[in-house]
Amino acid sequence: MKLLNISKPVLDPYPFETNIDIEFMRRFLRNYWHYSVYTAAVYLIIIYLLREYMKSRPAFELKRASFVWNGILALFSIVSTLRGFPGMVFIFRHYSFYNIVCNKSLAVQTPQLIFWGTFFLFSKVWELGDTVLIVLRKRNLMFLHWYHHVVTLIAMWYATYKEASFGFLLGYTNVFVHSFMYSYFALKSIDMKIPVKYAMFITAIQTLQMLFGVLVSFWIYWLHLNNYECHTPKESLEIFFVVYLSYLFLFSYLFYNSYIKPRSSKKHD
Repeated sequence: MKLLNISKPVLDPYPFETNIDIEFMRRFLRNYWHYSVYTAAVYLIIIYLLREYMKSRPAFELKRASFVWNGILALFSIVSTLRGFPGMVFIFRHYSFYNIVCNKSLAVQTPQLIFWGTFFLFSKVWELGDTVLIVLRKRNLMFLHWYHHVVTLIAMWYATYKEASFGFLLGYTNVFVHSFMYSYFALKSIDMKIPVKYAMFITAIQTLQMLFGVLVSFWIYWLHLNNYECHTPKESLEIFFVVYLSYLFLFSYLFYNSYIKPRSSKKHD
């Protein structure tokens, strides 16, 4: 597949957005992507030990810490979404969906996507901290929460190391959803009253995001079977398909239990 030359983007990058050394990042991920596995293992051990430690102790308040932690992630997600949006619009206007998901040169030639995408990759480590706050506050820690953190961290680092071409599209949809999700978490952490419909909206777009990931993975696999060229290796594709399928099931189950099942119970009362 030939390198596609992108003309001047809709939104000019700031000088600092052009400072990411792509070759350095390639070498870094080639040598250290597996550290994501070690980080995930340490995270799970810490969470387990903290839960055991907190069983016989009162909950910490930590409202301000939770607000700041989630607020930073919300701000990062919002800025990343806004800075990446013009580049995404430009790409979708000028290229086919096949090129968007299969030609890695599109993202490489868009400085904003590279800059914010790089920080998005490292934000997966920062996100692990909200679990510590949940445990210390003795809030409900769902399987979906820590499973999603662990698997996404490893899968994203591995896919970027493999230069999977559809990674930047899935990453952008993720940061877009997170701009809503972490804003909600930040406000919720200080006990602000938020309509249930907003929480329902967030769970709905999370579920749609996972459905999108499953469909894109399936379609790219079909392209491979029919000998189309695509810069997403099969091993990355198979991992992402399983990951997104598990996410789709878990988020669909959460949506059902949170918003559909309660209504059904009320009707029968």
